[in-house]
Amino acid sequence: MGVEWLNRYVALEREDEYGVEPGALLTLTTTAIGSGYGNNGSGTWTLGTKAATVRGGFNAKGTWTTGDSGGLTMVLTEGGQDYNDLSNLVFNDFTFTSSLSGGSNFAFTVTFDDTNTITYGEVDDESMKQTFELLARSDMSRQVASKAVTNTQFGEGTINLAVQPDDFMGKILHAFLPATEEGDKFIESITITNRGGKYTTAGNFSIPVAANGSTNTEACEVVGTIALVSTGISSSESMEDGDVAASNFSNITTKRTEAGAGAANISAANKHHVELSGVAVINQSLLNVGDRLYTAAGLFVGTITVISTTQLTFAADESNRNDIDSGVEMFSYRLTDAYIVNPGKNYASAVPTVSFTGASGATIGGLASGGNAAATLGLGTARHHIFNEPVLSTHAYPSYTMRVGRGDKEHTFTGMVASKLSFSANLNEYVMASVDFIGKNEETPTTLVTDVDYAGLAVDALHFADAQVIFADHPDKTIKVQQISFEININRDMDSAYAVGNRSFTRAPPTTMREITGTMEFNEVLYSDTAGYINEPTYTQLTGSSVHKIQPGGGKDAIRIKFASEDGNDSLEFKFFNVRFEAPTASVSGRDPNRMSVGFQAFYDASTLGAGKAIEAKLIGSGSHVQTTAYDA
Repeated sequence: MGVEWLNRYVALEREDEYGVEPGALLTLTTTAIGSGYGNNGSGTWTLGTKAATVRGGFNAKGTWTTGDSGGLTMVLTEGGQDYNDLSNLVFNDFTFTSSLSGGSNFAFTVTFDDTNTITYGEVDDESMKQTFELLARSDMSRQVASKAVTNTQFGEGTINLAVQPDDFMGKILHAFLPATEEGDKFIESITITNRGGKYTTAGNFSIPVAANGSTNTEACEVVGTIALVSTGISSSESMEDGDVAASNFSNITTKRTEAGAGAANISAANKHHVELSGVAVINQSLLNVGDRLYTAAGLFVGTITVISTTQLTFAADESNRNDIDSGVEMFSYRLTDAYIVNPGKNYASAVPTVSFTGASGATIGGLASGGNAAATLGLGTARHHIFNEPVLSTHAYPSYTMRVGRGDKEHTFTGMVASKLSFSANLNEYVMASVDFIGKNEETPTTLVTDVDYAGLAVDALHFADAQVIFADHPDKTIKVQQISFEININRDMDSAYAVGNRSFTRAPPTTMREITGTMEFNEVLYSDTAGYINEPTYTQLTGSSVHKIQPGGGKDAIRIKFASEDGNDSLEFKFFNVRFEAPTASVSGRDPNRMSVGFQAFYDASTLGAGKAIEAKLIGSGSHVQTTAYDA
């Protein structure tokens, strides 16, 4: 047989119908046995090998016999895999052992399930097996049960692997987050190009992005915030309506007057105009001509009419003029942030637009009065995949046919669905994953596949040294976390997968309550005054009178975990939007440093105009190890 450990592999192939192995011959029926094939012979047949496929497939096998008149009968024993079109199958496509030739008028029909892509993963270990549940019967005449029959049977097991940014990991993610899209079919980014300034109130907003002539089946959704933002211009003293003194603004060098330098009053024609000449405008990028300016208390100041590097001119509305109090800054209601919470699906290559004025179907706070804010949307690029929770009937959890190579046989498990996914990232180690599967009972072992093409052969596993952990949408990553792990459990209901008259599953075990839990360890006990503190949960917060939470809302993530390759071209990122923490442990001993560990749970973000989900994942690849179509395509 050769070296045994060379013949070990795990492969996944998505099923179009639950429990039906893709690409396999389902039936082969002789419709005319013909004549002239020899008398009373028998042997075996195969339909393609991996080295020389037939109609894309290989390893279908069976037996043949001929009768007294030389008629040929063929029986299917192994369905093989990867067949994609058998409509033109002919006698010469088969390889017969013992050799069989000649004859005429032989005919047969074949049925098969269309193939999907088989993806091989580099798995550290697997424990797939078939499980029997015995139904034992006892009676009052014996202390020990004397009879038993096979009750239910199913396949189950776990695979453990180092996390690689490849198609095998993509299929695993799809098993838990089945709302997927790839490349320029989803909206990946948003960049604010004009923050506006004509909004009258603060508030959050939610805007569906129009299809813009594409064939998208799900619209992108943008959420964000309109808030009172300082323009950076401050006063040193009070300024009454229509009364401007040179000393009122510390940096004023000239002011508009009717006559004479230093005049105390402005004429009626100009009394609602104040010009700051020679004053550098701070945060000029936040200002636009036509912006409405307010004090920190929300008092209307005026509308900008002229803006340059050194000059600001604004005109006030006399009916709404208010005092500018000493030491306050002028403010404007502006678009402060915007986030993509639903990336959409099946967009065309043309970049869609987003309108912040009167958007149809929008849920808007400050946007209700309109404004001149603007943003640019960016479509994803090739080999960028987004994974989200199911919200539509089209977002069904997939089932897979799993093939496991061991020794000299391939073991096939159909109807396999994922139930629990765990990730673990420890300092100076590879990022590891563990996946639990359950499904139908094992098929009859078949011929081993050699020359396996692993999906991630050209890419290395992700390493914790090239990782980022970010709290509460902070612009910087924490340098305090030295270990983090989490798991997604969708809690399959196995009892609901059975039906009367069947020992194994007749449908995929339905999912129940999803749970997302995890733990993280910090390299020191954190307090708010700890050097380098950037939004991490502190010991004081975690031991307070109530459960500590991070839930920024408005599309912002509570915890973002990103694992990247050394060159940064490949990555896997997770976002959690509503996180609650358990009480921490911060024990110390004579030989161990004082560190802090804490458990957490991720919940659905149901805040007003929040993310509307608990988790999102993104897989980015730079080569053929990540496919260019969605995993549910």
